[in-house]
Amino acid sequence: MNKRVVESLIKCGAFDITGDRRSQMMTALEDVLEHGQLLQRERSDPQMGLFSSGGGQEQDMGHPSLPDIEEWREKQLLGFEKEALGFWITGHPLTRFSKTLEQFTNTDTLAVLDAGDGESVRLGGIVTNSKTIQTKRGDLIAFVTVEDLNGSIEVVVFSSVYAVSTDLLEDDSFILTEGRVQKDENSVKLIADSIISMERAEELWTARVHFNLDASRTNRDILSELNDILRRHPGSSRAFINLILPEKAQTIIELPDELRIQPGPALRRDVNGLVGYPAVETVCSGRNNNRF
Repeated sequence: MNKRVVESLIKCGAFDITGDRRSQMMTALEDVLEHGQLLQRERSDPQMGLFSSGGGQEQDMGHPSLPDIEEWREKQLLGFEKEALGFWITGHPLTRFSKTLEQFTNTDTLAVLDAGDGESVRLGGIVTNSKTIQTKRGDLIAFVTVEDLNGSIEVVVFSSVYAVSTDLLEDDSFILTEGRVQKDENSVKLIADSIISMERAEELWTARVHFNLDASRTNRDILSELNDILRRHPGSSRAFINLILPEKAQTIIELPDELRIQPGPALRRDVNGLVGYPAVETVCSGRNNNRF
């Protein structure tokens, strides 16, 4: 086997049975190949080799040691699997976005098959292929293959949407698409009305943010600090305080327009850090909610 074949076998996990890390094997590959070539030359030499004993038995030359380094990160591991095999086997890149998909989508590549023609849906996935063509009028249209945990679907991106989402249509991009189902006898497609990056879903598609506060652990100082935090994250989403009373009763207070906020990881981190428990609940426009 040549070097490229061994590299591919390492990347796709064929040698995982050894118990060594793929990063270690790849780093030591040059030394291992040189060691194997040296052994081969010795075995084919008609004269007594340097590493051959008088009894005709090869002496133990020792094996190159593997460096003590950390394994590749999941993204790199999966990327190499896809490169070597054309698909992932030990995981899926979308797994880390499971909460985002649950909150901001209402279908997937399997369920969309049952949707009605023209029905508006939200679907998320990873771009695995993208082809752009130019019409006779000079408009650019993209045909994008989006894959999720259940399969794949073609998303048609016309010029108006293409113009504002070009950078999101590259291979391995994580996107959320809102669009209309187009069905015929042979296929199901999605005509995109909007496309956003999955990383920005909470920021762009959140209509309301609720702060669920335990009344027994909330005082004036905490409310004052919460006010300061909200003012550091101005945006367009409406904000509500849900005071959780004994026996799970609630009092909901809508905050004024001057305290409209920008949801996202930074806001969630600041608020949860202040109160000491998961208190931030985002409500997607037209979808369900999720508490972090």
